[in-house]
Amino acid sequence: RGCLEALHSVTMRVIDGLVAGNFEEEGVLDRVLQWKNAVLVPWTHSVVGPDAFLQSQWEAQLEYAASECFVHVRMKELFDLVTEYPDSLPAVRELSVALDRTGRLWYQTLAHEWRNALMARLLHPGAE
Repeated sequence: RGCLEALHSVTMRVIDGLVAGNFEEEGVLDRVLQWKNAVLVPWTHSVVGPDAFLQSQWEAQLEYAASECFVHVRMKELFDLVTEYPDSLPAVRELSVALDRTGRLWYQTLAHEWRNALMARLLHPGAE
């Protein structure tokens, strides 16, 4: 369990560095997945061993984790994605792809985050 938490923490930190604030560039999600394939997959394979890697379907779990972390980073930036539109269109499209990769599990959370962003930024006196 501790290893999984550490792995998720590192994954989130790296993906946040690759993704945050990068709205206009296409291929950001692809770079995240390339990092997963170049770093996470080989490291996990070496730690758990080849048999456990295949049996536990680590490849799929790491794919899901990378997409999930991508979605989390973009959820924190929802308001900015909207205010930067149409420049942020590449980021919006990639968020849609990442949501599809997670089985659309995060749509309700995304809606709540959007509501919270609107309330925090617009629904108070002096909002810009």
